[in-house]
Amino acid sequence: MKQKERVIVASHGFSNSPFKVGSLHLSKYMVRGGFQVLLITVPVSLFHFANVLLKRPSSKEIVAKFKGVFRGICKTEHGFFEWVPFTILPFSAGNNKLFRFTVENAILILPFLKKRLHNWVNAKVLIIENPRFIWLTKIVKYEILIYRVTDIYSEMEPVGEAFIEFERKMIEKADYIIATSSVIKSSLTRKYSLKKEISVIENGVELENFLRNSNEEELLPYLNLVKKDKINLVFVGAMDSRFDFEILKLLADSILEVEIFLFGPADSKIIKSLKKDNVHFMGVVEYEKLGGLLKYFDIGLLPFIKSKANDGRSPMKLFEYGICGLPVVARKTQDLAIKSKYYNFIFLFEDLAELIKMIHEAYEKKNAIYSEAVNSSKLNSWELITERLLKTINLK
Repeated sequence: MKQKERVIVASHGFSNSPFKVGSLHLSKYMVRGGFQVLLITVPVSLFHFANVLLKRPSSKEIVAKFKGVFRGICKTEHGFFEWVPFTILPFSAGNNKLFRFTVENAILILPFLKKRLHNWVNAKVLIIENPRFIWLTKIVKYEILIYRVTDIYSEMEPVGEAFIEFERKMIEKADYIIATSSVIKSSLTRKYSLKKEISVIENGVELENFLRNSNEEELLPYLNLVKKDKINLVFVGAMDSRFDFEILKLLADSILEVEIFLFGPADSKIIKSLKKDNVHFMGVVEYEKLGGLLKYFDIGLLPFIKSKANDGRSPMKLFEYGICGLPVVARKTQDLAIKSKYYNFIFLFEDLAELIKMIHEAYEKKNAIYSEAVNSSKLNSWELITERLLKTINLK
């Protein structure tokens, strides 16, 4: 029996996280395409214990990752294998010149890494999303190296000279560079004066999860709060530094006919600051329930702050809302400004007055654009996106 070709994905994600990033979906559909896949998560470190002790929203995920460290490489329910590496210093230490050698040459300093990977040291394809994973190129014998860029990383955090050098080396080594938006592609080209070709393959939606039949009884605790005589707005995702809490607070005070539902982990300080009668923090909802849940709301929200970090973002929620027939009201970013020319279910705002106007316009048009939202989203399924990636690297 012919051995399946192996793919290693060095990911931002983790299978037990409430946030299902693109590389998890790619891994799942590559398995279905006949590949054997190992997903390597961002390492967990001793310093992550602080988040657990402080009971931050990420605590549950960190505890789950520590359990993953002890399990070693194991098969997930999705068919791909997963490995959670452990490091003494956090991955971000690589921003500092003092720790640069440690990150770049992890195999030399921690020789057991190669032993931990055992039969995964050979792979047909190595996909790296974070340049700090560059040490994998010294351990894994690969035929094809892909650098998949999902954000304008230099705008996400203070990355420092070491990170920029890691990224430069990743670009030099990569056989293929794939950006999740044309804005990211332009940013990379300018920053590094690139002559290499960059393919744009955007994020999408997992159709089978969002089109599955839902158990309405399981959703009742959420649906009982939805008011048919109001405009019910929903957001699902990370409420982090890229989320505009201030404009939501102003919105809640400005138009009382809206009910705002926020799904995802949130800091207690944030919840307290947004304590309004028409703002509901719903906590984390199981990914499998999202499709059944979203269709009961009127509008999907993407309330990003105005920042360069958000400009290149290819939000998966765009098509996850769309597949449920929802119009999407979002902060105008460079990426969404481009998409809005092709998809009529996107309504963009730049300030509070425009946000209010777009909410009313989207609500009035929601029935008219329903089919467009669903059909456009179907063309951006993760199954099709995986096929595009494999064709790009001549494996399909």
